[in-house]
Amino acid sequence: MEDKHDEYSLETDDIKFIWGKKSCTDLSDLGANLYTMNDIDIVYEKENNKYVLGIETAYIFENHAAECSYLKDCLAAFTKYMDDNRLKKNEPYRLFMNNLYTNMRADSIGELYTNFKIFVDGFCNQDMDTHVCEYCDGSRPLAFGRTNSQQISIRHQNEIIACAYDKKVAAGKIKYCPMCGKKLKKGDTR
Repeated sequence: MEDKHDEYSLETDDIKFIWGKKSCTDLSDLGANLYTMNDIDIVYEKENNKYVLGIETAYIFENHAAECSYLKDCLAAFTKYMDDNRLKKNEPYRLFMNNLYTNMRADSIGELYTNFKIFVDGFCNQDMDTHVCEYCDGSRPLAFGRTNSQQISIRHQNEIIACAYDKKVAAGKIKYCPMCGKKLKKGDTR
Protein backbone atom coordinates (compact mmCIF):
# COMPACT_ATOMS: atom_id res chain seq x y z
CA MET A 1 0.00 0.00 0.00
CA GLU A 2 1.41 3.38 -0.99
CA ASP A 3 1.77 6.09 1.70
CA LYS A 4 0.09 9.26 0.43
CA HIS A 5 0.77 11.38 3.55
CA ASP A 6 3.51 13.50 1.93
CA GLU A 7 1.39 14.10 -1.14
CA TYR A 8 -1.37 15.63 0.99
CA SER A 9 0.76 17.49 3.56
CA LEU A 10 0.47 20.79 1.69
CA GLU A 11 -2.87 20.41 -0.07
CA THR A 12 -6.05 18.38 -0.05
CA ASP A 13 -9.17 18.61 -2.16
CA ASP A 14 -10.59 21.19 0.29
CA ILE A 15 -7.67 23.20 1.67
CA LYS A 16 -4.19 24.32 0.75
CA PHE A 17 -1.43 24.99 3.27
CA ILE A 18 -0.01 28.48 2.65
CA TRP A 19 2.45 29.12 5.49
CA GLY A 20 3.17 28.25 9.09
CA LYS A 21 5.64 28.42 11.95
CA LYS A 22 6.09 24.96 13.38
CA SER A 23 5.77 24.63 17.15
CA CYS A 24 8.86 23.68 19.12
CA THR A 25 6.72 20.91 20.67
CA ASP A 26 6.24 19.21 17.29
CA LEU A 27 8.83 16.45 17.26
CA SER A 28 8.56 15.51 13.60
CA ASP A 29 11.42 16.24 11.26
CA LEU A 30 9.03 17.77 8.72
CA GLY A 31 8.68 21.42 7.86
CA ALA A 32 5.43 23.15 8.78
CA ASN A 33 2.49 21.62 6.93
CA LEU A 34 -1.15 20.60 7.40
CA TYR A 35 -0.20 17.76 9.74
CA THR A 36 2.44 19.36 11.96
CA MET A 37 1.67 21.22 15.16
CA ASN A 38 2.14 24.86 14.21
CA ASP A 39 2.10 27.85 16.56
CA ILE A 40 0.61 29.85 13.69
CA ASP A 41 -0.44 28.89 10.19
CA ILE A 42 -2.49 29.99 7.20
CA VAL A 43 -4.55 27.68 5.04
CA TYR A 44 -6.72 28.49 2.05
CA GLU A 45 -10.28 27.12 1.90
CA LYS A 46 -10.88 26.36 -1.75
CA GLU A 47 -14.67 26.12 -1.64
CA ASN A 48 -15.16 29.39 0.28
CA ASN A 49 -12.20 31.27 -1.28
CA LYS A 50 -11.06 32.31 2.21
CA TYR A 51 -7.74 32.40 4.02
CA VAL A 52 -7.91 30.99 7.54
CA LEU A 53 -5.47 31.75 10.37
CA GLY A 54 -4.81 29.07 12.95
CA ILE A 55 -3.15 29.71 16.31
CA GLU A 56 -2.13 26.84 18.59
CA THR A 57 -3.78 27.46 21.95
CA ALA A 58 -3.09 24.13 23.69
CA TYR A 59 -0.56 25.73 26.03
CA ILE A 60 -0.72 26.73 29.68
CA PHE A 61 1.15 29.91 30.47
CA GLU A 62 2.30 31.25 33.82
CA ASN A 63 0.53 34.59 33.40
CA HIS A 64 -0.99 37.08 30.97
CA ALA A 65 2.42 38.52 30.10
CA ALA A 66 3.62 35.08 28.95
CA GLU A 67 0.44 34.65 26.86
CA CYS A 68 1.13 38.02 25.24
CA SER A 69 4.75 37.09 24.60
CA TYR A 70 3.60 33.97 22.75
CA LEU A 71 1.05 35.90 20.67
CA LYS A 72 3.58 38.63 19.89
CA ASP A 73 6.06 35.96 18.73
CA CYS A 74 3.35 34.58 16.43
CA LEU A 75 2.64 38.10 15.15
CA ALA A 76 6.37 38.70 14.57
CA ALA A 77 6.59 35.46 12.54
CA PHE A 78 3.52 36.54 10.55
CA THR A 79 5.06 40.01 10.01
CA LYS A 80 8.26 38.41 8.71
CA TYR A 81 6.23 36.26 6.33
CA MET A 82 4.39 39.37 5.09
CA ASP A 83 7.67 41.27 4.62
CA ASP A 84 9.48 38.35 2.96
CA ASN A 85 6.64 38.00 0.47
CA ARG A 86 6.10 41.76 0.03
CA LEU A 87 2.48 41.48 1.09
CA LYS A 88 0.40 44.43 2.24
CA LYS A 89 0.37 44.81 6.05
CA ASN A 90 -1.80 47.91 6.34
CA GLU A 91 -5.10 46.55 5.04
CA PRO A 92 -7.79 48.86 6.51
CA TYR A 93 -10.11 47.35 9.08
CA ARG A 94 -13.70 47.84 7.97
CA LEU A 95 -15.61 48.67 11.15
CA PHE A 96 -18.79 50.30 9.92
CA MET A 97 -21.39 48.30 7.99
CA ASN A 98 -19.46 45.19 9.00
CA ASN A 99 -19.35 42.67 11.85
CA LEU A 100 -17.69 44.00 14.99
CA TYR A 101 -15.23 41.20 15.73
CA THR A 102 -11.79 40.13 14.65
CA ASN A 103 -12.31 37.27 12.25
CA MET A 104 -9.61 34.69 11.62
CA ARG A 105 -11.10 34.01 8.16
CA ALA A 106 -10.57 36.61 5.43
CA ASP A 107 -10.61 37.31 1.70
CA SER A 108 -6.89 38.15 1.64
CA ILE A 109 -3.78 37.42 3.66
CA GLY A 110 -3.43 41.18 4.23
CA GLU A 111 -6.89 41.33 5.80
CA LEU A 112 -6.04 38.28 7.92
CA TYR A 113 -2.85 40.01 9.11
CA THR A 114 -4.77 43.17 10.07
CA ASN A 115 -7.36 41.17 12.00
CA PHE A 116 -4.70 39.21 13.89
CA LYS A 117 -2.71 42.36 14.71
CA ILE A 118 -5.86 44.02 16.09
CA PHE A 119 -6.56 40.91 18.14
CA VAL A 120 -3.02 40.69 19.58
CA ASP A 121 -2.88 44.42 20.35
CA GLY A 122 -6.29 44.32 22.06
CA PHE A 123 -5.64 41.11 23.98
CA CYS A 124 -2.26 42.28 25.24
CA ASN A 125 -3.55 45.71 26.26
CA GLN A 126 -6.09 44.29 28.68
CA ASP A 127 -5.44 45.37 32.23
CA MET A 128 -5.30 41.91 33.75
CA ASP A 129 -4.22 43.27 37.14
CA THR A 130 -7.76 44.55 37.66
CA HIS A 131 -9.15 41.07 37.04
CA VAL A 132 -11.91 40.43 39.55
CA CYS A 133 -13.09 36.97 40.42
CA GLU A 134 -15.60 36.72 43.23
CA TYR A 135 -14.24 33.28 44.14
CA CYS A 136 -10.51 33.99 44.42
CA ASP A 137 -11.03 37.39 46.05
CA GLY A 138 -12.86 35.53 48.86
CA SER A 139 -16.26 37.19 48.52
CA ARG A 140 -18.08 34.08 47.24
CA PRO A 141 -17.73 30.47 48.38
CA LEU A 142 -16.86 27.81 45.82
CA ALA A 143 -19.61 25.52 47.14
CA PHE A 144 -22.19 25.30 49.89
CA GLY A 145 -23.16 22.25 51.94
CA ARG A 146 -26.68 21.42 53.04
CA THR A 147 -26.87 24.82 54.73
CA ASN A 148 -25.19 28.16 54.13
CA SER A 149 -23.16 27.49 57.27
CA GLN A 150 -21.27 24.73 55.45
CA GLN A 151 -19.01 25.89 52.66
CA ILE A 152 -15.77 25.52 50.73
CA SER A 153 -13.94 28.73 49.89
CA ILE A 154 -10.58 30.30 49.14
CA ARG A 155 -9.09 32.13 52.10
CA HIS A 156 -5.92 34.09 52.71
CA GLN A 157 -2.47 32.69 52.07
CA ASN A 158 -3.63 30.61 49.08
CA GLU A 159 -5.61 28.23 51.22
CA ILE A 160 -8.78 26.42 50.24
CA ILE A 161 -10.83 25.52 53.29
CA ALA A 162 -13.97 23.63 54.16
CA CYS A 163 -15.93 25.10 57.03
CA ALA A 164 -18.94 23.86 58.96
CA TYR A 165 -20.65 26.24 61.33
CA ASP A 166 -17.65 28.59 61.39
CA LYS A 167 -15.17 25.82 62.24
CA LYS A 168 -12.42 24.77 59.85
CA VAL A 169 -12.94 21.13 58.88
CA ALA A 170 -10.27 20.74 56.20
CA ALA A 171 -7.72 22.92 54.43
CA GLY A 172 -5.16 22.74 51.67
CA LYS A 173 -2.77 25.03 49.82
CA ILE A 174 -3.56 26.01 46.24
CA LYS A 175 -1.64 27.99 43.60
CA TYR A 176 -4.47 28.78 41.15
CA CYS A 177 -8.10 29.76 41.54
CA PRO A 178 -10.14 26.69 40.52
CA MET A 179 -12.81 28.92 38.96
CA CYS A 180 -10.93 31.52 36.86
CA GLY A 181 -7.44 29.99 36.68
CA LYS A 182 -5.68 33.09 38.03
CA LYS A 183 -2.37 32.40 39.77
CA LEU A 184 -2.75 33.31 43.41
CA LYS A 185 0.02 35.36 44.95
CA LYS A 186 2.02 33.88 47.79
CA GLY A 187 1.28 35.43 51.13
CA ASP A 188 -1.95 36.99 49.87
CA THR A 189 -3.77 38.28 52.94
CA ARG A 190 -7.14 39.30 51.59
